[in-house]
Amino acid sequence: AINPLYLPGHSLAVISSRAFGSKIGDNVYLGCTLFVESDLVEIGDNVTLQTDSVLQTWIIENRILKLRKIKIGNNVYVGERSTISLGSVIRDNTVVHPLSITAKGSKYPADIEIRGAPGKIMDKSYSSVLGKTIQSLKLNAQYDGKGRKLSVCNFFVQFGIVVVVMIILVGISS
Repeated sequence: AINPLYLPGHSLAVISSRAFGSKIGDNVYLGCTLFVESDLVEIGDNVTLQTDSVLQTWIIENRILKLRKIKIGNNVYVGERSTISLGSVIRDNTVVHPLSITAKGSKYPADIEIRGAPGKIMDKSYSSVLGKTIQSLKLNAQYDGKGRKLSVCNFFVQFGIVVVVMIILVGISS
């Protein structure tokens, strides 16, 4: 079933994805595109999936539909328009750079940075400065200027969006 309450960038995306079968930890930001196969997605704590990133849990090869689970560990940042391919395992403390694509069925170690298509592990000497900057931006993006988590302070706005969506859905069905 398609998740009608998936609103990228809102805590409602996390809540509704959990309701549809995803295993999602705490302090997760889902700015990614809608993933229909929710039961094939496992995401740890403190994870950011930026705008238009994709969790690709399926592929058709030789007229055969193949489904594979995606596992994302704790403290992971997935950049804009990156694709996590089916069967991929992204372990803890990993940064996937924007516009990167992980190889199908790839299993990456912890504490690395992935860049390119197909995603390759970056040299530690180059990646350390960039990785720290991205991790810092990730943490700052989840809090407002007063130190409150955005998902908490925007609860009423998100609740209002849900009410409007429900009103629209009821109006369309009648």
